[in-house]
This record gives sequence, C-alpha cells and structure tokens, in this order.
Amino acid sequence: MARICMPNKFTYGILIRGFSSAGDLDIAIQLLEEMKSNGFEGNAVVHTTLMKGLCDAGRVVEALEHFRAMAKDCAPDVMTYTALVHALCKAGKFDEAQGMLREMIARGCAPDTVTFSTLIDGLCKFGSEEQAFRVLEDVIQRGMGNSDAAFETIIQRLCNKYNSVELASKVLGVVIAKGFTPTVLMFNLVINGFCKAKDLDSAYKLLEVMIEKGCVPNVFTFTILITGLCKANRVGEAQQLLEKMVTGGCSPNVVTYSTVINGLCKQGQVDDAYELFQLMERRNCPPNVVTHNILIDGLCKAKRIEEARQLYHRMRETGCAPDIITYNSLIDGLCKSFQVDEAFQLFQTIPESGVSAANAVTYSTLFHGYAALGRMADACRIFSMLVDKGFSPDLATYTSLILEYCKTSRAVEVVELVEEMASKGFPPRVNTLSAVLGGLFEGNHTERAIQLFDSMAARGCTDDALIYNLVVEGMARASKHNKALAVLEQVIDKRDRKFNPSSSAVDALVESLCQVGRTDDAKQLLHKMSERGFAAAVSSYNGLLSGLSRLQRWDEATQVFEAMVSAGPAPEISTVNVVISWLCSAAKVDDAYELVQRMSKLGCCPDIETCNTLIGGYCKSGRADLARKLLEEMTEAGLEPNDTTHDLLEC
Repeated sequence: MARICMPNKFTYGILIRGFSSAGDLDIAIQLLEEMKSNGFEGNAVVHTTLMKGLCDAGRVVEALEHFRAMAKDCAPDVMTYTALVHALCKAGKFDEAQGMLREMIARGCAPDTVTFSTLIDGLCKFGSEEQAFRVLEDVIQRGMGNSDAAFETIIQRLCNKYNSVELASKVLGVVIAKGFTPTVLMFNLVINGFCKAKDLDSAYKLLEVMIEKGCVPNVFTFTILITGLCKANRVGEAQQLLEKMVTGGCSPNVVTYSTVINGLCKQGQVDDAYELFQLMERRNCPPNVVTHNILIDGLCKAKRIEEARQLYHRMRETGCAPDIITYNSLIDGLCKSFQVDEAFQLFQTIPESGVSAANAVTYSTLFHGYAALGRMADACRIFSMLVDKGFSPDLATYTSLILEYCKTSRAVEVVELVEEMASKGFPPRVNTLSAVLGGLFEGNHTERAIQLFDSMAARGCTDDALIYNLVVEGMARASKHNKALAVLEQVIDKRDRKFNPSSSAVDALVESLCQVGRTDDAKQLLHKMSERGFAAAVSSYNGLLSGLSRLQRWDEATQVFEAMVSAGPAPEISTVNVVISWLCSAAKVDDAYELVQRMSKLGCCPDIETCNTLIGGYCKSGRADLARKLLEEMTEAGLEPNDTTHDLLEC
C-alpha cells in the first residue's frame, strides 16, 4: 500500500508564500487555516507575506485583522510592521501609520532604515508635505528610531527622491532642536538640496549653522557649494570659497578644482582656468582626464588650438590617457578653425591611442567640418563611415547633408534620405523639407515632390504654412490642379491663422486654373476662402477677373468684382483697370466711367492706364468730345498724358 506523506509546516509555509505573492489570497488564507487546524503555527515570514499580499490588494482592514490574530502564533517582526506602515500611508491613514510605528517601538521592535524609507515614501506620495513633517517631527520628538542612520535615511529620501529640500531642512531643524548633533552627511544632503534648487543663500546659511554646531565641513561640503555657485555663474565666489577651503585646512580634490576650471572656461576666462590648472598640480592634486578635457575644450572654444594641442601632448606625457571626449574636443576645435585635414589626421590616430573607437559625435563633427567648407565629397565619405559603423546620424547631420545637396540642385538624390531620417525619429525641419520640395518642383520632379509631401504629411511633418504654400504653388505651376486644390482646401478648413494661405500660392493656382478654363473652380476657391475668414489678395482677384474676361463672362466678372469691393477695403487700381478694360471692350464706356468715379470716392484713384482705356473707349464709340473732356479732368488731377494718350486722341 502506498505511503501517504502529510504536509508539514514548511510545506504549508512555502505554499502560503507562493499563493500570497501570486495574488491568490483566498487560497493562501484557507491554507493558513488548514495549517493551524493540523497543529502547525505560522512564523512571522508566512504571516507577513500574507499581510503584504492583502495590503497590495487594497484589503487593508483584513490585513490589520490578520495582524492582530497573528500574535497568537508569533511576534510581528520589522518587515511585518513596515508592510503595514506602507499600506496605511497608501490608504491615507497617516495617524494609524504613526500609531503602528509607536506600537512597534513599544513592543521592542526597532524600526530600521527600510521602515523610515517606507514611511517617508507613503507620506510624500499619498499625503502632503505638511502631514509628512508633522509625522516626522512626532517620530523624532518621541525618540522613535533616533539614530544617525535613521536621520540620514529620512533626509536623504526627502532630498534625493522627492526633491523636498524645504521639508528636509525642517527635519534637520527638529533634529538640532532635540539636542542631536547632525552628521556631516545630513548637512551635506540639505546643502546639496538647496544648491539644486538654486537657493544658494539658504545653502550658505546652513553652512554657517553647520560650523556653529561644531560639525566640520569636509571636501564634499565645499565641492557641493562650489558646484552650485558655478552653475549660477557666480564663479568668482566659487574661487574665493576654494581658497577659503584651502586656508581652512581642507584640501580640495580633483572634482573641486575641475568644477571651478569648468566654470571659468564657460565664462571665457581661459587664462584663469589654466592658472588654476597649474596651481592644482603644484598642490599635489594631479588633474585627471576630465580636468584636461575641460581645459582643452575651453582652449578650443577660445580658438587657441595650438595651446590645446600642446596640452593634449603634455597630458599623454604625464601618463593621463586621453579619452574620446578629448579627441572630440580637439577635432571640433580644428574643424571650426577650418583645419579639417588636420582634424582628420588626428581622427586617424584614435585607434592606436588606446581609445576604444570614435563615436557618432566624432564622425558628425568631421562631417560638419567638411560641409562648412563645401567639400561635400569628403563629407559624404564621413557620412558613409558613420553609417557603416552602426551609428545613426543626428538631425543636424541629416539636415546639413540634405541642404548641401539642395544647394547644388540635387534635391532628387536626397528624397530617400529625408524618408530615412523621418523613420528614425528625426522629422525634417521646415527649412529642410521646404528646400527639398522646392528643389524637386524647380527640377520638374513634381510626382516625387507630391509623394514626399504625402509621406511627410502622414508622419505629421508638414504642419507649417510655408510647406503647404510651397506645395500648392509648385503643383499649380505643374498643372496638378486637383491635388493643389485639395491641399489648399485642407489648409483653409483648418481655420487656423498660422496656416494663412500665401498670396503667391493662391495667385499661382487661380492663374493656372483660369488658363485651362476652370474659372468656376477658381471662383469657388476664393469664395470658400472668404467664408473661412481668409482674405484673398487683390492679385488673386485680378487673376480670376482676367480669366472671366478672356471668356467674356462679363456678368460673373462684375459679380466677383462687387463681392471683392464689399468684402474689404477699396481694391487696387490694377484690379479696377481689369474691369474698366473689359467694360470698354463691351462698349460699356459709361459704366466704366461711373465705376472710376465710384472707386475714386473709395480712395482708389485712377492712373494713366485707367484714363487711356476710357479715352480709347470714348474714341471707339465716336465720342471724341468726351475723350477730350476726360483729358482735361486727367490733367487737372495731376496725371500727365503719355504717347499712348496722344495716339488715342488722334481719332
């Protein structure tokens, strides 16, 4: 007969922990009851795992009930209390969490740093800073977990994880008021928090408090303050603090010196930076690769390339190995000084220098150096090397290459490059895309331009009026009327003033439509623009009026003109001249004269072309007397007759 193996307490423990961790809490509870009925007692780990599972599931009340019941089996440990403190804070029950902490200490279970971290996390995530301070103040006042490690954990959590330097400062104040002497780390944490918050005055005040309390600042204290001063462009004060630090017997380290040297270089004080660099050497603080890189970069930016190269050679002689940042700074300086061939020679020495390999920045810098000199063959060679090495070109590199191709009327060669950069998360800038599209239209590659526009529109890269207007104008000039209309109507339908259609785009489309007899479409376009709140330019109306005139659709032309007049300010005389011309051609000279008078009252005064057209109309209709009368009016108005005027009057 097979032997039956009964589960023991270890079996039950493993199962309960497993089901609790998996979230199968009801099964875990049943197993715990079965375990007890079989005469086994659960240990703290089993109970804590189950309670944590209940807390994570939001079943805090059940977790607390289980906590009270577990005392019959075993005493809760620090993990048990910590799990409950976190759950109570998460549920917003801060008083209960605080009470649980007090109970924990009363039972002789000392909270550890995890308990305090959990308490702070709960208070900061789910409560307010005021609530957090009240609880932490009470914790300290009651002597709960009063140890340097606990205080450091609380302050570090507040400063580094929650950026609550004000709260951390208050906690530090309570620690001092309670009679404890804060550690250097506590002061450093809060001073660093103030510096990060750009509150340097508070950081300085705390340094004074630190010294008053007999806590000696260390190199990290001074370096934190010096870093804050340099970031705030208060480099002079940083220098003073550095010297004060030395006279006070605290030796700066390489980070301290490097920070001030970096601040000086950023302010263009390269001579002072070099002097400090030499001073740190005399003080037996050898500069490291970071220090050298800072100064080399500063010299390069100041166009002192030869000094930078000398420092590079000296660096190698002293046993400080350059890294790729060193090479990149020198290569950048050489390229910006138009010494690209020297930069490439330096680039070729990288493999033998012990540096692992050039990076994307190295290749991009060389690329831009060649491109700036117009040496596109060399630039393309570097671009190919960059890609072959598995690096992705950045936006600036793509843009530079594309624009250089467009300058040489080779836009069609970079269409795939534009697609590639967009697919890699570098949407082309407006100037880049417009240069390519413009080049394609100018080179009569209209279909490629339309395909590229559609592709970029699908990626959301065409959201700019310049692109839309360029495409509309390009398609109009290529007689792609339907596509041009669709794109322009898309712009109009946005009803967004930043997408205001340009007069050149609308003019081109209206003119192109009228040339093929599609005046109705042109008229409808201008009407729709007016409805959407976009005022078409006078030149656009002129194009439509000319188109209607060529088709002798006088009534429609009149309607368009009147609509134009009523829609806005007085038309320009060029528009009026178009109407005057076809009225005279239609033997409606009186109507033409009346129109001139009406427009004059609106501030649109006739020019010599207007008068000549009317004079010609009168002469053709056999009314030379009215033509001569008009000449007199014209002269009185200050208009000088020209040769055309005199030729017309010879009728």
